[in-house]
Amino acid sequence: MRLRGSIDLVERNAATGALRVTDHKTGRPPDPIPLYVGGGRFLQPLLYGMAAQELLGQPVEYGRLFFATQKGAYQFTPIKVSAQSKAFLRRLLENIDGAIGAGFLPPLPQKDTCKFCDYRAVCGPYEERRAAMYKDRRDDRIDPLTEIRAMA
Repeated sequence: MRLRGSIDLVERNAATGALRVTDHKTGRPPDPIPLYVGGGRFLQPLLYGMAAQELLGQPVEYGRLFFATQKGAYQFTPIKVSAQSKAFLRRLLENIDGAIGAGFLPPLPQKDTCKFCDYRAVCGPYEERRAAMYKDRRDDRIDPLTEIRAMA
């Protein structure tokens, strides 16, 4: 998989040699704190951790988000790069890849997410209302999206 992005910070533990990768954020920390991918909303810690491991040839112990503002309370959210976290990420990426391959990327925002979206002008102000009507219909094609959103 090809990844485009910028790793903000890579640190090396002097005692163990393990790396820690940090992505700086300006908003508030998520609630709840993600264990792995946070329902598909927080991929940078694992993606950047795996990319750094590949590029640097050294083990990455943690990827983390650092909410480096007063609004973010200078809080860190560490996500361990482990076999289990990689399995969650792999499954999530398989679901995304399958949706792209099938040409089915439904605009089904979660409650209140449109308030903070940069693309609201494109979708219009009623996307959440339209999506709520769609949720009542059974469509197996949205199962991968449902699975992603359930991932911790």
